[in-house]
Amino acid sequence: MAAIFSIVLAIALLIALPRKYTSEAKFLVKIGRESVGLDPTATTSQTLLMQKTQEEEVNSALEVIYSRSVKEDVIRKIGVDAIMSGYLPTDEEAIAPPVSQIRQKVSDSISSVGDFLLEIGVRDPVDDFERAIIKLENSVYVFATKKTQVISINTEAKSPEMAQRIVDEMTSSYLEHHLKISQTSGSYEFFKRETEQSKIALDKAKNEMAQFMADNQIVSVESNQALLKDTWNGILSNILALENEQNTLASSYSENHPLRMSAKARLDSARKALVSLKKTDVKKLPAEIKAVLEKAEAVDSKVEDVEPDEQALTLVGRIDELILANNQLEIMLENVRTLEAQLIGHRQKFEEARLIRVQQESSISNISVFQPATFNRKPTSPNKLLVLAGTFFSIFTTAFLFCIWRETKRRSGALQKVIDVERVLKVPVVATIPVDRSASGRYRNKSSLGNLRRKCHDAVHSIMNSRQNSNDNDGPNKKDAVVVGVLGIEKGAGGSTIASAMAGCCSKDFGLKTLLIDVDAKSKSISARFSLNGAPGLSELIEGADLEDCLQHFKPFDLSIVASTNKDRTASKLVSFGVADVKAQLDRLSNKFDVIILDLPPASDANSVSFLATQLESVMLVAHANKTTAMSAIGVLRKFENSETKINGIVLNKYRREFPWESNS
Repeated sequence: MAAIFSIVLAIALLIALPRKYTSEAKFLVKIGRESVGLDPTATTSQTLLMQKTQEEEVNSALEVIYSRSVKEDVIRKIGVDAIMSGYLPTDEEAIAPPVSQIRQKVSDSISSVGDFLLEIGVRDPVDDFERAIIKLENSVYVFATKKTQVISINTEAKSPEMAQRIVDEMTSSYLEHHLKISQTSGSYEFFKRETEQSKIALDKAKNEMAQFMADNQIVSVESNQALLKDTWNGILSNILALENEQNTLASSYSENHPLRMSAKARLDSARKALVSLKKTDVKKLPAEIKAVLEKAEAVDSKVEDVEPDEQALTLVGRIDELILANNQLEIMLENVRTLEAQLIGHRQKFEEARLIRVQQESSISNISVFQPATFNRKPTSPNKLLVLAGTFFSIFTTAFLFCIWRETKRRSGALQKVIDVERVLKVPVVATIPVDRSASGRYRNKSSLGNLRRKCHDAVHSIMNSRQNSNDNDGPNKKDAVVVGVLGIEKGAGGSTIASAMAGCCSKDFGLKTLLIDVDAKSKSISARFSLNGAPGLSELIEGADLEDCLQHFKPFDLSIVASTNKDRTASKLVSFGVADVKAQLDRLSNKFDVIILDLPPASDANSVSFLATQLESVMLVAHANKTTAMSAIGVLRKFENSETKINGIVLNKYRREFPWESNS
């Protein structure tokens, strides 16, 4: 039964569980321009090259795919309703299968609970777009295998078309984001504008330099420097010649000699002409010129009445002009060179930005999609073998745990095995009756009592043996009927059930004229089982009612029955049977039947009828297997120690095997 139930449950689960379809795309992250070069705007001079590691590149790609912006693009392209339903709409109608009533009711119940939580403030309001984002996050799985540059996008949906569409849109959206974030926005326009401004500034500096050279009649910077050098060498040569002449005259003439004084005056005049160069920047002059200037300054401070040489003074003025022009020209030339270098740098960066822009427009990147979104018709879930195995495992595990639980519920010292019962109680077990729930219902036909009746054959055999022994011993004074009381050791042991089955077995199987009497007025079990409620019974018979009115007939087994009483349940609880009254009725009926079976109240009930059992010819005890304890049974047997009543045996009722290997022997 468990196996059949498992198969039926597994088939039901396979039918009820929704189908899931998957799609997968894979792409390779290569080392491209995004990995080895920074955007031109990252530096103000030469573009800085930086090498990203493979791990950094793959992790960056994973973060972009996982980003919310990619998911929002996918939802906008597919649609919120399609994402929530799990199916792509067609031109005519949605391809989603019809929703069953049970699933619809479950969905409505969940929605009602959600609305209630929203009203009381436990749940926050969420719009459909946000729910679509959450559902997409739960259905998409992106991962990269270790030590590879391959990234996989996997999704699960209710239809293969939806799964393929989601993966396809996520791939295209990621490629668009990758191309956008691989460069700085506006870099092309920025360097184009900077290049144009640098060229305008360079042209202006060159024009200013050319105009200055034209105004100062300078052919080139080199020619101006050569002219300055030649002019300065002329003055220096003149001073050196005068110094040599003075030295020559000093060796031949005295200091006051006219020739020597004339030479000295010419030398001082030439030197004094150089004093005007003090206003000129002399930092760039040669060392020998600086020494001559120092001597000229010394002469100027000592000889005040000496007039500077006119020719030398003219040359010094020319030198001063050339020095000033040369300094200004060098400043202009340095500015031009700086602007030229700046223009070259801007042109290089502008070209890099142009190439990046062209690559972006042409969708050229370091991402290669080598496996587009797949289309799988075969659902990936539910896994049929796994559902079957899980169902079988769950059912058998539950059954095993239930058996263990029932085992733990057994009373300590409860009567369980036949050999243990006979060893402890010294009374034979005449029948072992397994649990049969159909036996506790109403008896309306032969089949309702058939199985239980056949299991009581051994118990009836013990009664027949008692009857045979009684007939042999009593000879002609034998009694016509064998009176047997069926006594449950405790309440719920099933004494009424066993009494009914034994009566049916005596009448149907052994052909004995049998009478079943319900002596238990408190529970009225026999009356209820055979639908005798309302018929006069033993109580009314003792009070003087007609015997024919009190005898009821159960035709399926040709069985005569006497109910306990026709009073209602409340009044019947107050009914008590005297032992003498019951025995008097038994004597009255003994010559009319072969077997009289009494359904006695359980021995656990303390009433006057319990004493009746010790006054009968024989008694059949009924114990609840795994529940009635040995101490309870011994207590009941002690009541019969001083009695002539014969204990025919014990019926071990409601026996249950908790494990298949368990035996009742």
